[in-house]
Amino acid sequence: MLAIGQELIRAEQIESLPEISQQNRAAILALPKMEGIYEVESNEVGPDGAEGNFYRLAVWLSKEGTIEDFQAMIRDPEAVVRAMSLVCLLRSNRPLPALTGDDEIIAVTLGCMGMDVTLELFSQLLSTADWWKQSFLDYPEE
Repeated sequence: MLAIGQELIRAEQIESLPEISQQNRAAILALPKMEGIYEVESNEVGPDGAEGNFYRLAVWLSKEGTIEDFQAMIRDPEAVVRAMSLVCLLRSNRPLPALTGDDEIIAVTLGCMGMDVTLELFSQLLSTADWWKQSFLDYPEE
């Protein structure tokens, strides 16, 4: 859980998060550190193909945050926040930093496959592999 003012936010309450303002900006941008989001989950995880909490937060944050916010998040000491910054930049159609030498390991779930990758490899795969990109973007409208 994460406190924003007097309000506690849980992973399942992502859709009802407040708009980002100067007052709550730091707390909102730290949301990937909150309880329940320790791994990078794509738009379909598990046997039922549900959206992962990480993905749901990325959808919300990429709409509410700014490019400057996402670029600042890339310097966060927490690996999950740096991964979130990459996904938000991808969702904002911005170039991704290479994160060369960032050998911190993150747990990633794409569909029913789980794997551990370095943040450097995660950024490379988001930049070059279509399947990885599509796993963190919205589905095309039919």
